[in-house]
Amino acid sequence: MKQGSKCYACDSEATSREHAPPQCLFPQSKDMRDGRSHRKDLITVPACDEHNLSKSKDDEYLMMILVAHFENNDVAAAQMSGKVLRAWERRPQLAHVAVQKPRTVLVNGKEELAFLVDSKRFDRAMELIARALLFHERSIRWEGPCIVWSPSMFPSNYETARNVLETSRALMEAIPAVFVDTSFSGENPDVFKYRVWLPQPDAIMGFVEMIFYGGFRVCVIMPTSELANELKGGVHEQS
Repeated sequence: MKQGSKCYACDSEATSREHAPPQCLFPQSKDMRDGRSHRKDLITVPACDEHNLSKSKDDEYLMMILVAHFENNDVAAAQMSGKVLRAWERRPQLAHVAVQKPRTVLVNGKEELAFLVDSKRFDRAMELIARALLFHERSIRWEGPCIVWSPSMFPSNYETARNVLETSRALMEAIPAVFVDTSFSGENPDVFKYRVWLPQPDAIMGFVEMIFYGGFRVCVIMPTSELANELKGGVHEQS
């Protein structure tokens, strides 16, 4: 660690390097049938203790949420049957922490498992990943607000869900235009890939788009403070 380095997320002195996303999301070769490694050239950024060592439980929670998404690829399935199940066997209470109020729902005519997600915890983790990626890509420490949005998650309240779906459709239509000249980056795309768009000085927001395990999509919006107040809200439900 270079002396005098600052944390990617705050003004504190960096004491270590943090993986972005957390290293636990990337399967070890022993958990893959083909023995393939998915830990090639992982991204790291300088971090203080608060934004690295003290958030290991949040990293583990995030992993358990992400691998459960129904649109994911075989890498997520391997991570679920390997690392996640081993963690649940060691500490059975983790399964109850991750899968809250499970129920069956119909998605495109097929039964899938849905459960409640701790939205504050999830959003906090995604926000830090987005800040780390921006720091990694452009050496910029974003100190403004962040809004986490995911078309892979839905509010548990029906009325709220209707409004969120309308907003989601609008954002889904807008994002391709935003990233029209920006390709995805990431050395392990079956686990994680991302792209960053920085606004011009007079723009009202920037974006970090992330795709986990080929199916779980998250967009972190970096808006002006005024716009942030209009975009916030929602309890997520994962399926």
